[in-house]
Amino acid sequence: MVRGPGTATSDSVPAITEDMQPIRLSNGEAVLNAEAVKLLGEDFIHRVNEAAFTGSRPHLRPTVTIRKRRAAARTREQAVKQEDIEGDKTHV
Repeated sequence: MVRGPGTATSDSVPAITEDMQPIRLSNGEAVLNAEAVKLLGEDFIHRVNEAAFTGSRPHLRPTVTIRKRRAAARTREQAVKQEDIEGDKTHV
């Protein structure tokens, strides 16, 4: 959570991104790392932000998406490991 001067929408907290770009944040905002964004999905994050501005309660169900993305990541990791094992066999 960002803590600093100003209000929840004032952009009064100066910050710098990892690539040294200046940005302004607001008191009480949160910043997600890239892995969290990847896990939740940009669409979900936009829907959460939109709900905060409109006061609506959108369909916020990332759980199924998260499970699918984790399963896909595990499948990719297993495929890479298998390729490494098969590659080692050809060098013997």
